[in-house]
Amino acid sequence: MIFCYAQGSLMPNWKILVLILLYFVGLIGLQSDWAESFKALSALQLVVSSCLVLTSIQKFTKSFVVRFALIMFLCFIIEVVGVLTTYPFGAYYYGSNLGLKVLGVPLVIALNWALLIYSAKVFFLKYFTNKYLTAFLSATLLTTLDFMIERLAGDLGYWYWLSESIPVQNYVSWFCIAFFCSLMLKEEDCKSNLLATVNLILIVIFFLLLNLF
Repeated sequence: MIFCYAQGSLMPNWKILVLILLYFVGLIGLQSDWAESFKALSALQLVVSSCLVLTSIQKFTKSFVVRFALIMFLCFIIEVVGVLTTYPFGAYYYGSNLGLKVLGVPLVIALNWALLIYSAKVFFLKYFTNKYLTAFLSATLLTTLDFMIERLAGDLGYWYWLSESIPVQNYVSWFCIAFFCSLMLKEEDCKSNLLATVNLILIVIFFLLLNLF
């Protein structure tokens, strides 16, 4: 819901409104004559949406901060290895629209993947309690999302594959990584976060619509 109770009164959740506006403007902008300018703002959009979600966590625990940071670090290292060696995803390189790069990998990528893994776990924990099931469902959702993004990544200036087609190993690798990283997050650190769920749903809708346009 866009409106929620706060201190006994009905107040608009402005963060949800901002998220909706970000994705709506981005979707329209990418179909306009200013598409290239909007593509260049991708990193900023990811950082802003991530900050909105993370600042909506009611209570930061030491466990969550450490585990979230570790997931970011692991994702970054895996990406660096991938870019430099082609393992485990295949041969690819990053474009310029995801912002500052270190060792060929945009720093925002690590934040984005950690946030998506967290958000997916928050979403599925509302319906299931088994950690292996939630990890499996999270990995399945994120791999499906990756499939949608891969079809657009080159046009958006995110990353480019050196092979004619996207290697199957890319999807297998991301499923395994997402599954493992989901297990790293404690269930008690992934309590209901409305912003995380809304952002995840908006991302899926955003790339689904881009694939259809």
